[in-house]
Amino acid sequence: MKLRDTFASDVGTFMDTDEFATPHQWNDRQISLIMDHNMLKEHPMSYAHTSHTFGVSLSKKVVYADPIELGYKPEDGEEVRLDGKYYIVVSAEDEDGLLAITLDANTS
Repeated sequence: MKLRDTFASDVGTFMDTDEFATPHQWNDRQISLIMDHNMLKEHPMSYAHTSHTFGVSLSKKVVYADPIELGYKPEDGEEVRLDGKYYIVVSAEDEDGLLAITLDANTS
């Protein structure tokens, strides 16, 4: 058995809210997600020198979802609501049975 097969069989353990995942609101549904706190970043926008973007930052999040529980693979550019806040999907990639979803949002 390969390590990849072992990870695939352990998806339920990773997504268990008593282990790694926590409940979150994704659009209109509550699902279990793993928030990658090492990848959560907020940076001032590079073009924030103009008056209409002063004080605006780009917030980036990476979340992991069980594709079966989520029910679909988000498309790049899709607008989603995570815990009441709007984000744009930058990418959604399969990582050994989990969807790694990178999200961007403008914050002030």
